[in-house]
Amino acid sequence: MSDRTPHAEDPGPAQPPTDRASEATPVTPAAPETGAGTGAASGPGGAAASAPVPVEPAPVEPGPVGAGRAAMNEEDRAPWGLTIRVTFYLVGVHIFAAFLFLLFHLGAK
Repeated sequence: MSDRTPHAEDPGPAQPPTDRASEATPVTPAAPETGAGTGAASGPGGAAASAPVPVEPAPVEPGPVGAGRAAMNEEDRAPWGLTIRVTFYLVGVHIFAAFLFLLFHLGAK
């Protein structure tokens, strides 16, 4: 395998490609955990199993009313082109349905 591509077992950063092999620095994998859990009760790979540390949210300071709306992340909204397209499709489908309804209504008389 090449040193240019990171491997699944290699948690280190990817090395930039180099033209000369003498400039390439080898990537060393992280040392496995050692300690009390090396017996039959240890997890996969012989490393001791540990519980994940819960991540606590950052404290939020109260602000003026409406400040949350102004600071809304742009990713929380649908793209403008998608909004226009969905509105166009909804209106167009309703107009088409009304046309079909009119055809059947006039055809039944």
